[in-house]
Amino acid sequence: MLDKIKYPNPQMIRTSWLDLNGEWAFFIAKNESGYVKHPHNFPYQIKVPYSYTFKNADVNEKKYYPVVWYQKKFDLTVNKGCHYLLHFEAVDYQCQLWLNGHYIGSHTGGHTPFVIDISKWCTASNVLEVRVQDFNATDQPIGKQSWKDHNFLCWYTRTIGIWQSVWLEETGAQYLNQVKMIPHIHLAQLEIDAQLNIPITATLQATIEFQGQQITSINCSTINGRAHFAVNISNDDPNFRLHYWSPSEPLL
Repeated sequence: MLDKIKYPNPQMIRTSWLDLNGEWAFFIAKNESGYVKHPHNFPYQIKVPYSYTFKNADVNEKKYYPVVWYQKKFDLTVNKGCHYLLHFEAVDYQCQLWLNGHYIGSHTGGHTPFVIDISKWCTASNVLEVRVQDFNATDQPIGKQSWKDHNFLCWYTRTIGIWQSVWLEETGAQYLNQVKMIPHIHLAQLEIDAQLNIPITATLQATIEFQGQQITSINCSTINGRAHFAVNISNDDPNFRLHYWSPSEPLL
């Protein structure tokens, strides 16, 4: 059974997915020749998702270097007609990615997640490589990271690389890209805004339950791949009507 607590995105749970956290091969570019050239070997092992500057990464290197490389090998059962989405929750600060020798994309921003559809490049046996650079430039947000080689006052250890979860998930040819849900308590309604990956007409079904009891279900057609509608979630049962979420009663 799928463990919802361990799934990286509990708002968009899919049953077929692969956790890519754990041991990765790792290379530190200690001079400019390693900044752009792909390394032939990766002398370190690193635990993702931790910056190598932190103890939990298990990398025995104290000095900070602004360019690092990662490599991850993984097997995958590739099903015809399916899509495979590669998720990175956060990589600090700029990164470029290759899969099986193909350049597949890049991302800038150390605190924002991103996703790449790797369907046309993935095979049964895969090699994923990630190049990351973080020069702590003055024109990029660094939060509370120190710009020196050591911690001082309220400034903490420099961070570089993959510092949040990485995973791969399988979808069908058409799938939900995003779903936004807004409760309107005074109207006893739930507003749902759902977007598909492609602009097609499809039927979307929404089922709302509370503690295993179905409250309501609704079908809605998408227009250009989007469905935007509101659902009445009130109930005539005097023991139900509406339950309100609070820290003391986290009713979902």
